[in-house]
Amino acid sequence: MLIDSTIFIDYLRGKEEAKTFLNSPPESLTTSIIVVMEIIAGLYEKEEMEDFLLLVQELNIEIIHLSNSISQTAFLLFKNFYRRGLGIADSLIAATAIEKKDKIATHNAKHFSSIKEVSLTTPYKYF
Repeated sequence: MLIDSTIFIDYLRGKEEAKTFLNSPPESLTTSIIVVMEIIAGLYEKEEMEDFLLLVQELNIEIIHLSNSISQTAFLLFKNFYRRGLGIADSLIAATAIEKKDKIATHNAKHFSSIKEVSLTTPYKYF
């Protein structure tokens, strides 16, 4: 299961449901290097960045880096769906999930809803 930034943001904000989910996932977890970069971009202190990277490591979440095939798939997704609101980062995240045959755990389904090849899951109730 590929973790989107919304889940990490909830975790970092102290949301118990996110902590429970990431600490006891139903299956192995991955994330895109793009998600990692999105989270780091929102952190202000170097220590926060180091803590986040340590968290990903401690939770045994594999970081998936971009490949030629992920980039090519992302380009096709972006070209086909940018007019429906699909951004560059979400194109890369969706392409990673497609290439790895993984579902995306997110609370931002609207960003991916146009892409039929992407399977989404909401791992806990979001208020």
